[in-house]
Amino acid sequence: MDYFNWSKTLTIALVGTIGFIGVDQIRALALRFLGNRFGGGNPQA
Repeated sequence: MDYFNWSKTLTIALVGTIGFIGVDQIRALALRFLGNRFGGGNPQA
């Protein structure tokens, strides 16, 4: 994370948080947000 000029402790905390929450949960949340934002998802037929 030197690209963002973050300290090493902040990087460890960020990675630990992502690991604790779970990548699948973050992905599901992101897909739900993008689906609502841009009209994706299941159409009501």
